Amino acid sequence: MKKTILPILVVISIFIMAIYSPKLSVDLKGKTKFPQEFVQGEVTKVIDEELMKDPVIKGKFRGGQNLEVKIL
Repeated sequence: MKKTILPILVVISIFIMAIYSPKLSVDLKGKTKFPQEFVQGEVTKVIDEELMKDPVIKGKFRGGQNLEVKIL
């Protein structure tokens, strides 16, 4: 009887931790100072860009752009 109780308790403990662990970690992280919100937009004008070819990945670029965007 004692030999079967320990494995059952271990399985139940693992199951409970698997369910509640993600929920607990979200609460412990806290809120971010800079929340993000994504919206649809349309680029109307490229004001400035500093792009260069990526030395590692062919066909990709690195850098930044300043854009004028119309929020849809």
